Amino acid sequence: MTNQKKRDWYGPTPGLLTVLVTVLVACGLMPLAAADVSVTRDLPDEPVYPGTQITVTLNQTGFYLTGVVWEILPDGFAFKGIAPGSGGEYMAYDRTTNNLTLGFRDQTTVRYLVETGTADQIEGAVFSGTWKTTDSHLNKLSGAIHGDRTLTLGTGPEPTPTPTPAPTNGGGNGGAVTPTPTTTAAPTASPGLSPTPSSAPTASPGVVTPTPTAAPTPAPSASPTARPGIPGFELIVALAGLIAVAQWLWRRSS
Repeated sequence: MTNQKKRDWYGPTPGLLTVLVTVLVACGLMPLAAADVSVTRDLPDEPVYPGTQITVTLNQTGFYLTGVVWEILPDGFAFKGIAPGSGGEYMAYDRTTNNLTLGFRDQTTVRYLVETGTADQIEGAVFSGTWKTTDSHLNKLSGAIHGDRTLTLGTGPEPTPTPTPAPTNGGGNGGAVTPTPTTTAAPTASPGLSPTPSSAPTASPGVVTPTPTAAPTPAPSASPTARPGIPGFELIVALAGLIAVAQWLWRRSS
């Protein structure tokens, strides 16, 4: 068998294996490098009022590991912190320029709180911002934040939130109402004559009550007892029989 045949028998060469591994790795990284990267802003749809807090939501897609966003808040608005329960990281906030810097870390959504300004500032408010991240090859990527940019000013008095009604009786048992126990009065005996117990009947004079007499009980008679036999009688008879048989056999043989 030649060297070429041995090589074909044992499989591909190390060089061919290296090429296959490289192609597989490149195919695995291609979707990451070609993925679309974007950040979208979501503002409240309902009207907002002066001096109230609103929640701004940022959603990212395509970030590799992490990314950073820079938001420019409208004039008269103020950053109040990350919303409760939201991921992400607060990095910096400049009150003079109203520039806010947030990090996504490994999150896809970040929510932060903003206090609105006056009515005129709400009508003219415009949000803007940019983002920056890297791809799987650590190449820098950046772009503008898309989505909602303006708000709707609420007119008239600000609506008061409706309080949640407290659970009624029996709320601890899944909302079932527990009936209230009622007291039932015990019956009271009305005054009156109590029945008098009657006396036991007495025998009339002159009448003799016969006294029962006991029937005679027959005395038990003694049962006959068997007399004991002679001890060892059966054994003596058996031995005598054996001796007789032995003598008969001895005489016959002689």
